[in-house]
Amino acid sequence: MHVPRIVCGALLVATLAIAQSADQLDASERLSFADGLYAREMHDLAAPEYAAFIQNFPRAEAIDVAYFRLGECHRFLGNLAEADKAYTRVFADYPDSEFRHRAGFRRANLFKDADKPGAAIPLYRKLLESKPPPDIAAPAHYYLGDTLLQEGKAEEAAKEFEIVSEKYRGSAFFAYAGLKLASLQGEAGSEAELAIELYGDVLEKAETDRVRAEAIYQLAELHYTQENYTQSAKLFARLLTEFPNDQRTAGARLRAAWAAHKAGLYADALKTAIDSMKGARKPELAEWLYLKANCERQLSRNKAAVASYDSLLDRKLPAKLADAAGYERALTLYRLGRHKDAIAGARAVTLSDVNRKDIYWLLAEAYASARDIDHAIQYYRLITRDFVDSDVAPDAFYRLAYHLQQGKKLKEAARYYQQLADKHPKSRHAPQALYAAGYCHAQSDADAEAIRAWARLADDYGKHTLVPEALYRKALAEIRVERADDARATLTKLLKGAPESDYRADAHYWLGMLFREAGNLQDAERELRRALESEPRHELERDASFYLAAVLYRQEKFAEAAQRFQPLLDTSLADRFTSDLLEWLAAYHAEAGRHEDAQFAAQTLVEGAESDIWRQIGWCLIGRACVAQGKQAEATKAFSSALEQDANTDLVGEAALMLGGLRYDANAFDEAFALYKRAAAAAGGSEALGIRARAYFGMGRSARALEKREDAARYFMSVAILYDDDVIVPESLHQAATIFGELGQEEKQSKTMDELIARFPDSQWAQQESQARANVPEEIQP
Repeated sequence: MHVPRIVCGALLVATLAIAQSADQLDASERLSFADGLYAREMHDLAAPEYAAFIQNFPRAEAIDVAYFRLGECHRFLGNLAEADKAYTRVFADYPDSEFRHRAGFRRANLFKDADKPGAAIPLYRKLLESKPPPDIAAPAHYYLGDTLLQEGKAEEAAKEFEIVSEKYRGSAFFAYAGLKLASLQGEAGSEAELAIELYGDVLEKAETDRVRAEAIYQLAELHYTQENYTQSAKLFARLLTEFPNDQRTAGARLRAAWAAHKAGLYADALKTAIDSMKGARKPELAEWLYLKANCERQLSRNKAAVASYDSLLDRKLPAKLADAAGYERALTLYRLGRHKDAIAGARAVTLSDVNRKDIYWLLAEAYASARDIDHAIQYYRLITRDFVDSDVAPDAFYRLAYHLQQGKKLKEAARYYQQLADKHPKSRHAPQALYAAGYCHAQSDADAEAIRAWARLADDYGKHTLVPEALYRKALAEIRVERADDARATLTKLLKGAPESDYRADAHYWLGMLFREAGNLQDAERELRRALESEPRHELERDASFYLAAVLYRQEKFAEAAQRFQPLLDTSLADRFTSDLLEWLAAYHAEAGRHEDAQFAAQTLVEGAESDIWRQIGWCLIGRACVAQGKQAEATKAFSSALEQDANTDLVGEAALMLGGLRYDANAFDEAFALYKRAAAAAGGSEALGIRARAYFGMGRSARALEKREDAARYFMSVAILYDDDVIVPESLHQAATIFGELGQEEKQSKTMDELIARFPDSQWAQQESQARANVPEEIQP
């Protein structure tokens, strides 16, 4: 119980009245008197009593106790030199004293507390060499470590803290040593995991809220410095919740809010900021407002964030904070789509080594969004020049190249695309940049450079989704520069590496075309068939069908060739058919009895013919097909059109002959006669004998229909005399004989019939005549 000093003074006066000198008290009484004053914390009175005891009773049994308590009195009175002397006497002269180790500990502490670590360290070491009991050894090791820290000897200090942590786990200093040791390990960086483990031990063993709060605080700080913000935020929240009145808590609120912010817990950080701003001092208010604005920005409360930044920037701020807030305000304006305001805000920020890159990037993006491409290019280019290794450099290279490409500056765009791949090969943009570089080169007719860019993409990023398309385009470029072998190898690589890609049909198609050009028709046929089996797009399907038909035609596989050609006549590919191919197709269909297909093929020939010669041929083929289908009117138009062409092909005779027959059937006998006559005149050469024969026959029929019997008989006889045809010659003889009979020229009639019977006995006309004669009485036969 504490005794008031006024009461103690009264007791002292009374006591002194009784004991006038040291001689009047024995040693035991004198020491008890000093101890009584000491117990009452009357150190200024107790000290001279202990000194007198020591002087009067130098060999007393409790002399070591008197020296120790004399040292304690001087320590409390601030007489450090006198305290040191007393402690030294106990430690040096009384090795068996129960106060020896405590005196040594107190002496070392005197120098530590006096901020003389150099003097304290050897005293702690000397004390520990004397093997003090655990209750002295634990704090001695701890304070030795703490003193070594003052001297910057962290490794030696850590050893002392480790001793406490390992040997004195039951000591009150275990937790403090653990905190110190964990702090040292955390500062070392590489020992962060060990530090975290040590903090955990401290929390488990700590006996007071103060130690627990300190451990949580330091552990939260360690996680923060290690950028483990989620764990840091969790620990800071625990500190604020469990120990709201601890000495660390008030000062930790801002750090806790930033930890939550960096952990992405923006709503939590915002609430802490709003709550803390109410009673915050002016020096802290600006940072709280800055944190609030940041949280609002991260929560996409952009309008509120701009208002907070505006409120912050209205204050007088340190330049560093003002520039940071100005930049973030401009960034928020950009997100709001206020691009011109964002540009103005960014340009107002003072550039420094810290913010220059971010300002350039924001300006580039804002100008691009504002469609001010020249300024955007300017800032993207500055980033690629000044911050080539930065985190935004790959994006800057890519956007710069893209805008140059959009501006038709293809060579420069390709250069920046390739620089991106060269300087940032691990960037997500690198394969895209190589693809785009190849594309720009190809658009600039620099196929060799395009081939190199696409080859690099395929070699360095073989699994990227753009590789199949890059290989496909590379093959096309190789085809353009007439590197057929390389193109075949590229297409084969594409099909092997990505057999199910969207370009498999195209690859098979171009392989087929390359084989076709090389004259390897069987391989061409195989690849073109594979192209058609690979679900090609509509345009490619038609192309592949056309060239497969062409390859089949060259291999004389005419049936399938004609089958594949025919549907293509009604498409845009009709222009690819040559006139001679169309002539063949029409003739082939006609021969197979597919007259409608033949007509369509011939019509295509007419529509695309490059000369009157081919038009004449086409019209003639149409006429044939129409006749076969019984389309008399269409046939008439076709043969008429054939004869209208400024051409004189071998088909003129046929066209005139066929048209003459059509006009004859229409009872237009004058027109028919003229057409037959033209057919006879046009049919020159031995190959046209049949046409001339039928033309003369037609002329005979037409003349007879026009009642020109003698002319008709002459034409019929011309057929019989000039030609040898089993069909029209017998009929011509019969027609001539009939006309002779009508003219009363029996002798000519008889001779004509005799010739008919003799030359064509099996003809219907000869048999009819023979039967008629057999039925006439013999006496009246000629």
